[in-house]
Amino acid sequence: MLVHSIVNKPDDLVFDANRAFRCCLLCGDVYQNEQDRLPHDKYTPEIQYLTSIAREEWARNHAKEHTIKEHEDFRMSMRFCTPTAATKLVPLGIAPVSDMVLSDEHRLAALEAPRLSTQEVQS
Repeated sequence: MLVHSIVNKPDDLVFDANRAFRCCLLCGDVYQNEQDRLPHDKYTPEIQYLTSIAREEWARNHAKEHTIKEHEDFRMSMRFCTPTAATKLVPLGIAPVSDMVLSDEHRLAALEAPRLSTQEVQS
């Protein structure tokens, strides 16, 4: 996976790919606590710990939104993410490079993804 900063991101995009976040590799939903975007001098070990717990809790709760079959099929696919997720993650600077090289479906999803994210990042 390649994660890079978004160049010329709009001011209302509430996401920083250089800071801690969680994302669903099935549907592409993204969670980043607003405290994860604090300036480095205010991002204390206590805040890092609390936000890591929040990210894990989000991931556990979000996983329940997908069926067991979806999870099993995804694991069997041996891919980093689904094409649906790639379409939502690429505009945020999260590029599943290996999937785009090995899978035409992923490559097309990444090419057809909007250049700027239109999704709400959960926080």
